[in-house]
Amino acid sequence: MSSTAAQLRPLGIGEILDAGIKIYRSRFATMLKAVAVVIVPVQVLNVLVTLSLPDTSTTAGATTTTSDSEWAGIAALLLVFVINVVSSALAQAACLKAVSGEGRCGSAFAGSGRCCGSR
Repeated sequence: MSSTAAQLRPLGIGEILDAGIKIYRSRFATMLKAVAVVIVPVQVLNVLVTLSLPDTSTTAGATTTTSDSEWAGIAALLLVFVINVVSSALAQAACLKAVSGEGRCGSAFAGSGRCCGSR
C-alpha cells in the first residue's frame, strides 16, 4: 500500500450527523421533489378512501354485527396501509438515488425525468 493513500477510520457520531445534515442542506429541494412525487398521490388516495368509509358510530347499548360494508372498510384500510408502506420504501429509495446519483430527482425514478421538469 502507498503511504500517501488516505487511511480509513471509524467516524464519530458527530461526524456522521454532520455529514447527514450537510446532505440534507445541499439537496433539500431535490429530495423534497422526489418524496412529493411518491407520497402526495398516496396521501390523496388515503384521504379519499377514509372519507368513503361508512360511519361506524353506534349508540350506547346497541348490539353490533359485522356487515359487509364494515368488512369492505377494513379491507380498504388494509390496502391503504400496504400502499403507504410501499410508497414509504419508494420515497426512501428515491432520496437515496437522488443523493447518490447525479443530484436530479429525475434520476431517482429510473430516468423518467418528470418530477423536476427536466427534459
